[in-house]
Amino acid sequence: MTNKIESKEANEVLAANSGLITKNKELLSELKAERLRRSELESELEALRADSAEQFKSVENMLINNQVAAFSAKHVIKGGEALIRPHLVRTLRVQKDEQGDYRVVCFNPEDEKELPYEDWEKLFTGCADFQSVIIGTRASGGGAPDPVIANTGLKPKSTEFGLK
Repeated sequence: MTNKIESKEANEVLAANSGLITKNKELLSELKAERLRRSELESELEALRADSAEQFKSVENMLINNQVAAFSAKHVIKGGEALIRPHLVRTLRVQKDEQGDYRVVCFNPEDEKELPYEDWEKLFTGCADFQSVIIGTRASGGGAPDPVIANTGLKPKSTEFGLK
């Protein structure tokens, strides 16, 4: 009788082990599927982040280009934008405000401090280096300084814009 009882207990243990092995295989299979799904989702997330960064760069370029175009339309002679454009772009940044909207912010190239738009305009319209392309400076392009230009207090040195 002992053999029958031991045999019955052994069968029960084997059945329990078989059930545990089956459950273990099932859980491992689910774990592998979840890891694969997570990997796919992480790839999608990286692609979305890259796309978002590309879209932000596009919007940033558009906002800065609009600011430069507005300045040029108001202050720069026809054909002069190519000369002043890189200097304008270098002093503009796009930032997010408190409401979550993006805005163009003007900076002084000397100290990187934010400037009100009007002061930023004066920085370039009053700069002797750009008089030949600024409307209303009566610059002849000969390089002679115009004594009529008022000192705005924000007049940059020639070296600040990389000009010599």
